[in-house]
Amino acid sequence: MAILPFQASANACRADIDSLNGLTFAIQNVGSGKDLRPFNASREEGNAIVLYNHHWWQCLTWRFTEISAGHFELSNVYTGKLLHVDISSAGMGTIIQRTGSPSSLSWEMVPQPGEVWGIRLSGTRLFITITSVEKNAPVTLSPFINSDSQKWRFIPQHPWL
Repeated sequence: MAILPFQASANACRADIDSLNGLTFAIQNVGSGKDLRPFNASREEGNAIVLYNHHWWQCLTWRFTEISAGHFELSNVYTGKLLHVDISSAGMGTIIQRTGSPSSLSWEMVPQPGEVWGIRLSGTRLFITITSVEKNAPVTLSPFINSDSQKWRFIPQHPWL
């Protein structure tokens, strides 16, 4: 029986997952070539996370902090806020930034062929998904469909801006 990407075992690629902890990366979508960033680089609570052209900027850089085996908080280096979900939005949820709290969400990094990753909301089958390849396009959650719209590269990044 084939294992679907969203069913990968917690031990699959454990060495690669361990190598993410504490480091900073631009999170770049495979389909668009654009990175995740807070809209207009705003520090506002609940600000939308959108796609933006790759630059060596703090607002395009995310710190991966493992909070339990294979589960990460993703914090924006510029805003200090965590990648979160607005479940009040239409559909499966819009990706936003929020200040950390005891109810903070965690994310699972699911290895995909070709040294790319799916980013799954822990405890669900929902993956971060782009809605368009355009700059400032919103990012949402949706079930896995094995599309480049749900695959991400982690580009090591240590910006000074």
